[in-house]
Amino acid sequence: MRNEALFINGIYEGTLEPIVEVQKDIPEQVLYLQPYSGYQIKRLAEIKPSVNNPIRLFASITNDLSHIHYIGDIVGWEDKREMSDKRREKLNRIVEIQDEEIYLEIDGKECINLIHVKNMKRLSKPFSVEALTKISDNKPLSPNRTTAGGWAYVFDIEEYWLMKQL
Repeated sequence: MRNEALFINGIYEGTLEPIVEVQKDIPEQVLYLQPYSGYQIKRLAEIKPSVNNPIRLFASITNDLSHIHYIGDIVGWEDKREMSDKRREKLNRIVEIQDEEIYLEIDGKECINLIHVKNMKRLSKPFSVEALTKISDNKPLSPNRTTAGGWAYVFDIEEYWLMKQL
C-alpha cells in the first residue's frame, strides 16, 4: 500500500452501505463510487491504482462531515467521458445494487470520475478528519466542514492503528 491516500468529503451512507454489505461476504468484489464532480481526480488518473497497487480511501458521510466513517481500497479509476457505451452498459448491471446506473451528470452537473473500490469497511469508531494530514501543505484536515463534496490527498495512516477503529 502506498503512503498516500484519498479523502472524499461527504459520501451518502446509502451509497456506501450496499458496498460494505456485498464486500463483507465477497471481499474481492470490485464496486464503484461516482463523486458528484466535473473535475478529474488527477492523482488517481496519474497513478492508475490497481488491485496490485491500491490507494487507501477515507470517507466522511453527508450527515457527519468531520469524521471518517468508512475506509477502503481504491483499485481503479476511470474517466466516464472516455467509457464506451458497451462498457457503461455492462457496468450498469453491476451498479444497480448501489445506484440506478453509471451517470454522466446530476442536476445538470457533469460527473466524470468512476472510482473502483474493494475492502470497504464501516468503522465502529469513527475518527476526526483532523487525524489526516494533507500532502499539499502537511497540515491536518479541518474538522470545520459544512458542505459535502470535494477531496484531498492525504498521508495514509498506519494499518495497526486503523484496524483498532474497526
